[in-house]
Amino acid sequence: MTDCLFCDVVRTGADAANRIAEFEHSVAVVHFQQAFRGRCILVLKPHYLDVLEVPDDVHAALNDDLRRLGRAVRAAFRPDRINYSNFGNVEPHVHWQLIPRYHDDGYWGGPPPMPETKLPLLPDETYREIAERIRAEL
Repeated sequence: MTDCLFCDVVRTGADAANRIAEFEHSVAVVHFQQAFRGRCILVLKPHYLDVLEVPDDVHAALNDDLRRLGRAVRAAFRPDRINYSNFGNVEPHVHWQLIPRYHDDGYWGGPPPMPETKLPLLPDETYREIAERIRAEL
């Protein structure tokens, strides 16, 4: 698939500033919008449009990766909760967003805004630091 953003993410090398880790069936990256510090995405390596298309064994491995990444985000940033989303409306490629939530994030008690306000991109070094904090907990 040549015009899929997440297929491009999978192909991007380990030196990308937002790359956290590569697992057997998925790749973890820091989300470019950091209104919720530590927000990241877990992208399934093969291109599937919907979780119902993913073979059972691959889905089980993806779920294990999701839990492992969630634990690392929790250890790295100590959020009060983590929201997990899998919509696929904007990017039709199976992926999970992990959105750390904090009591003082301005949206506590409800879902995070989707789509959220477009924030300016951060310097690569900031994404690299977030990735390193999470990676250290894997």
